[in-house]
Amino acid sequence: MIGLRTGTVDSIAIAPYGWMAVVVMGAAISILGLGKLWERDEGESLPRRIVLAGVGGGVGLFAYAMNGFLMLPIDAGLTRNIDSTTLPQALYSDGIPRASAMMAHFAVLFALLRWWRPVDPLRRHRLSLWSVAVAVVGEWAVHQVLPIPQPFGMLIAGGIAIAIQMSAPWINPRVKPERIPHTPSQPAAARTADDGITQELANARGSA
Repeated sequence: MIGLRTGTVDSIAIAPYGWMAVVVMGAAISILGLGKLWERDEGESLPRRIVLAGVGGGVGLFAYAMNGFLMLPIDAGLTRNIDSTTLPQALYSDGIPRASAMMAHFAVLFALLRWWRPVDPLRRHRLSLWSVAVAVVGEWAVHQVLPIPQPFGMLIAGGIAIAIQMSAPWINPRVKPERIPHTPSQPAAARTADDGITQELANARGSA
C-alpha cells in the first residue's frame, strides 16, 4: 500500500486507510441506493443535488465519528492553496475542523457533482477515469473553502467515484442483445374451435 513501504507497518499506519475504506464504502452504498431510485427517469438536477447534499452531510458526520473512534489526527493536511479567506468559527476551532465542518464539506462535495451519472446503467463506459478525475478536482476545490485532512479527502473522493462505477450495473452499448425467435401464439378463437372439435370427436367415439 502507498505510504507503508518506508515506515513501520503498525496499527497507527494502517488506521487512516481503514478509515478511508469505511467512509468510501458508506458513501458508495448511499449513492448506489439513490441511483437505483433515480434510474427510471431523467429527473431534475436541483432536487437531486439537494438530496445528495443531505446524504453528504450524513457521510461527513459518519467520517468525523469514525475519525474520532480511530483516534486519528484531524489537524494535519489542512493547508490550502487559497488561504486568504478566514474559516468560519462555527465550523472550525482554531483552524481544526469540527463535526459541522466535515458535514458541510461533504454536503458541498456531494451537491457539486452529478453523482447519479456514474451509476447510470446506460453510461458509455464501465469505469470512466474522467469521472474519477472530476471527483478529485471537485474535492480539491471544496477543500480550498472548507478544508479537511488531505490527501485523504481527495483519496476518498476518487475512491467513491471508482467504487460506485464498479458496483453499479452497466449495459455495454457495443454488445447487442440476442434476439429470441418469436413464435406467434395461436388465436384464442382458433384454440376454442379446435377444442370443440376434439370434444365432439371424443363424444362420437364414445357413443360408437
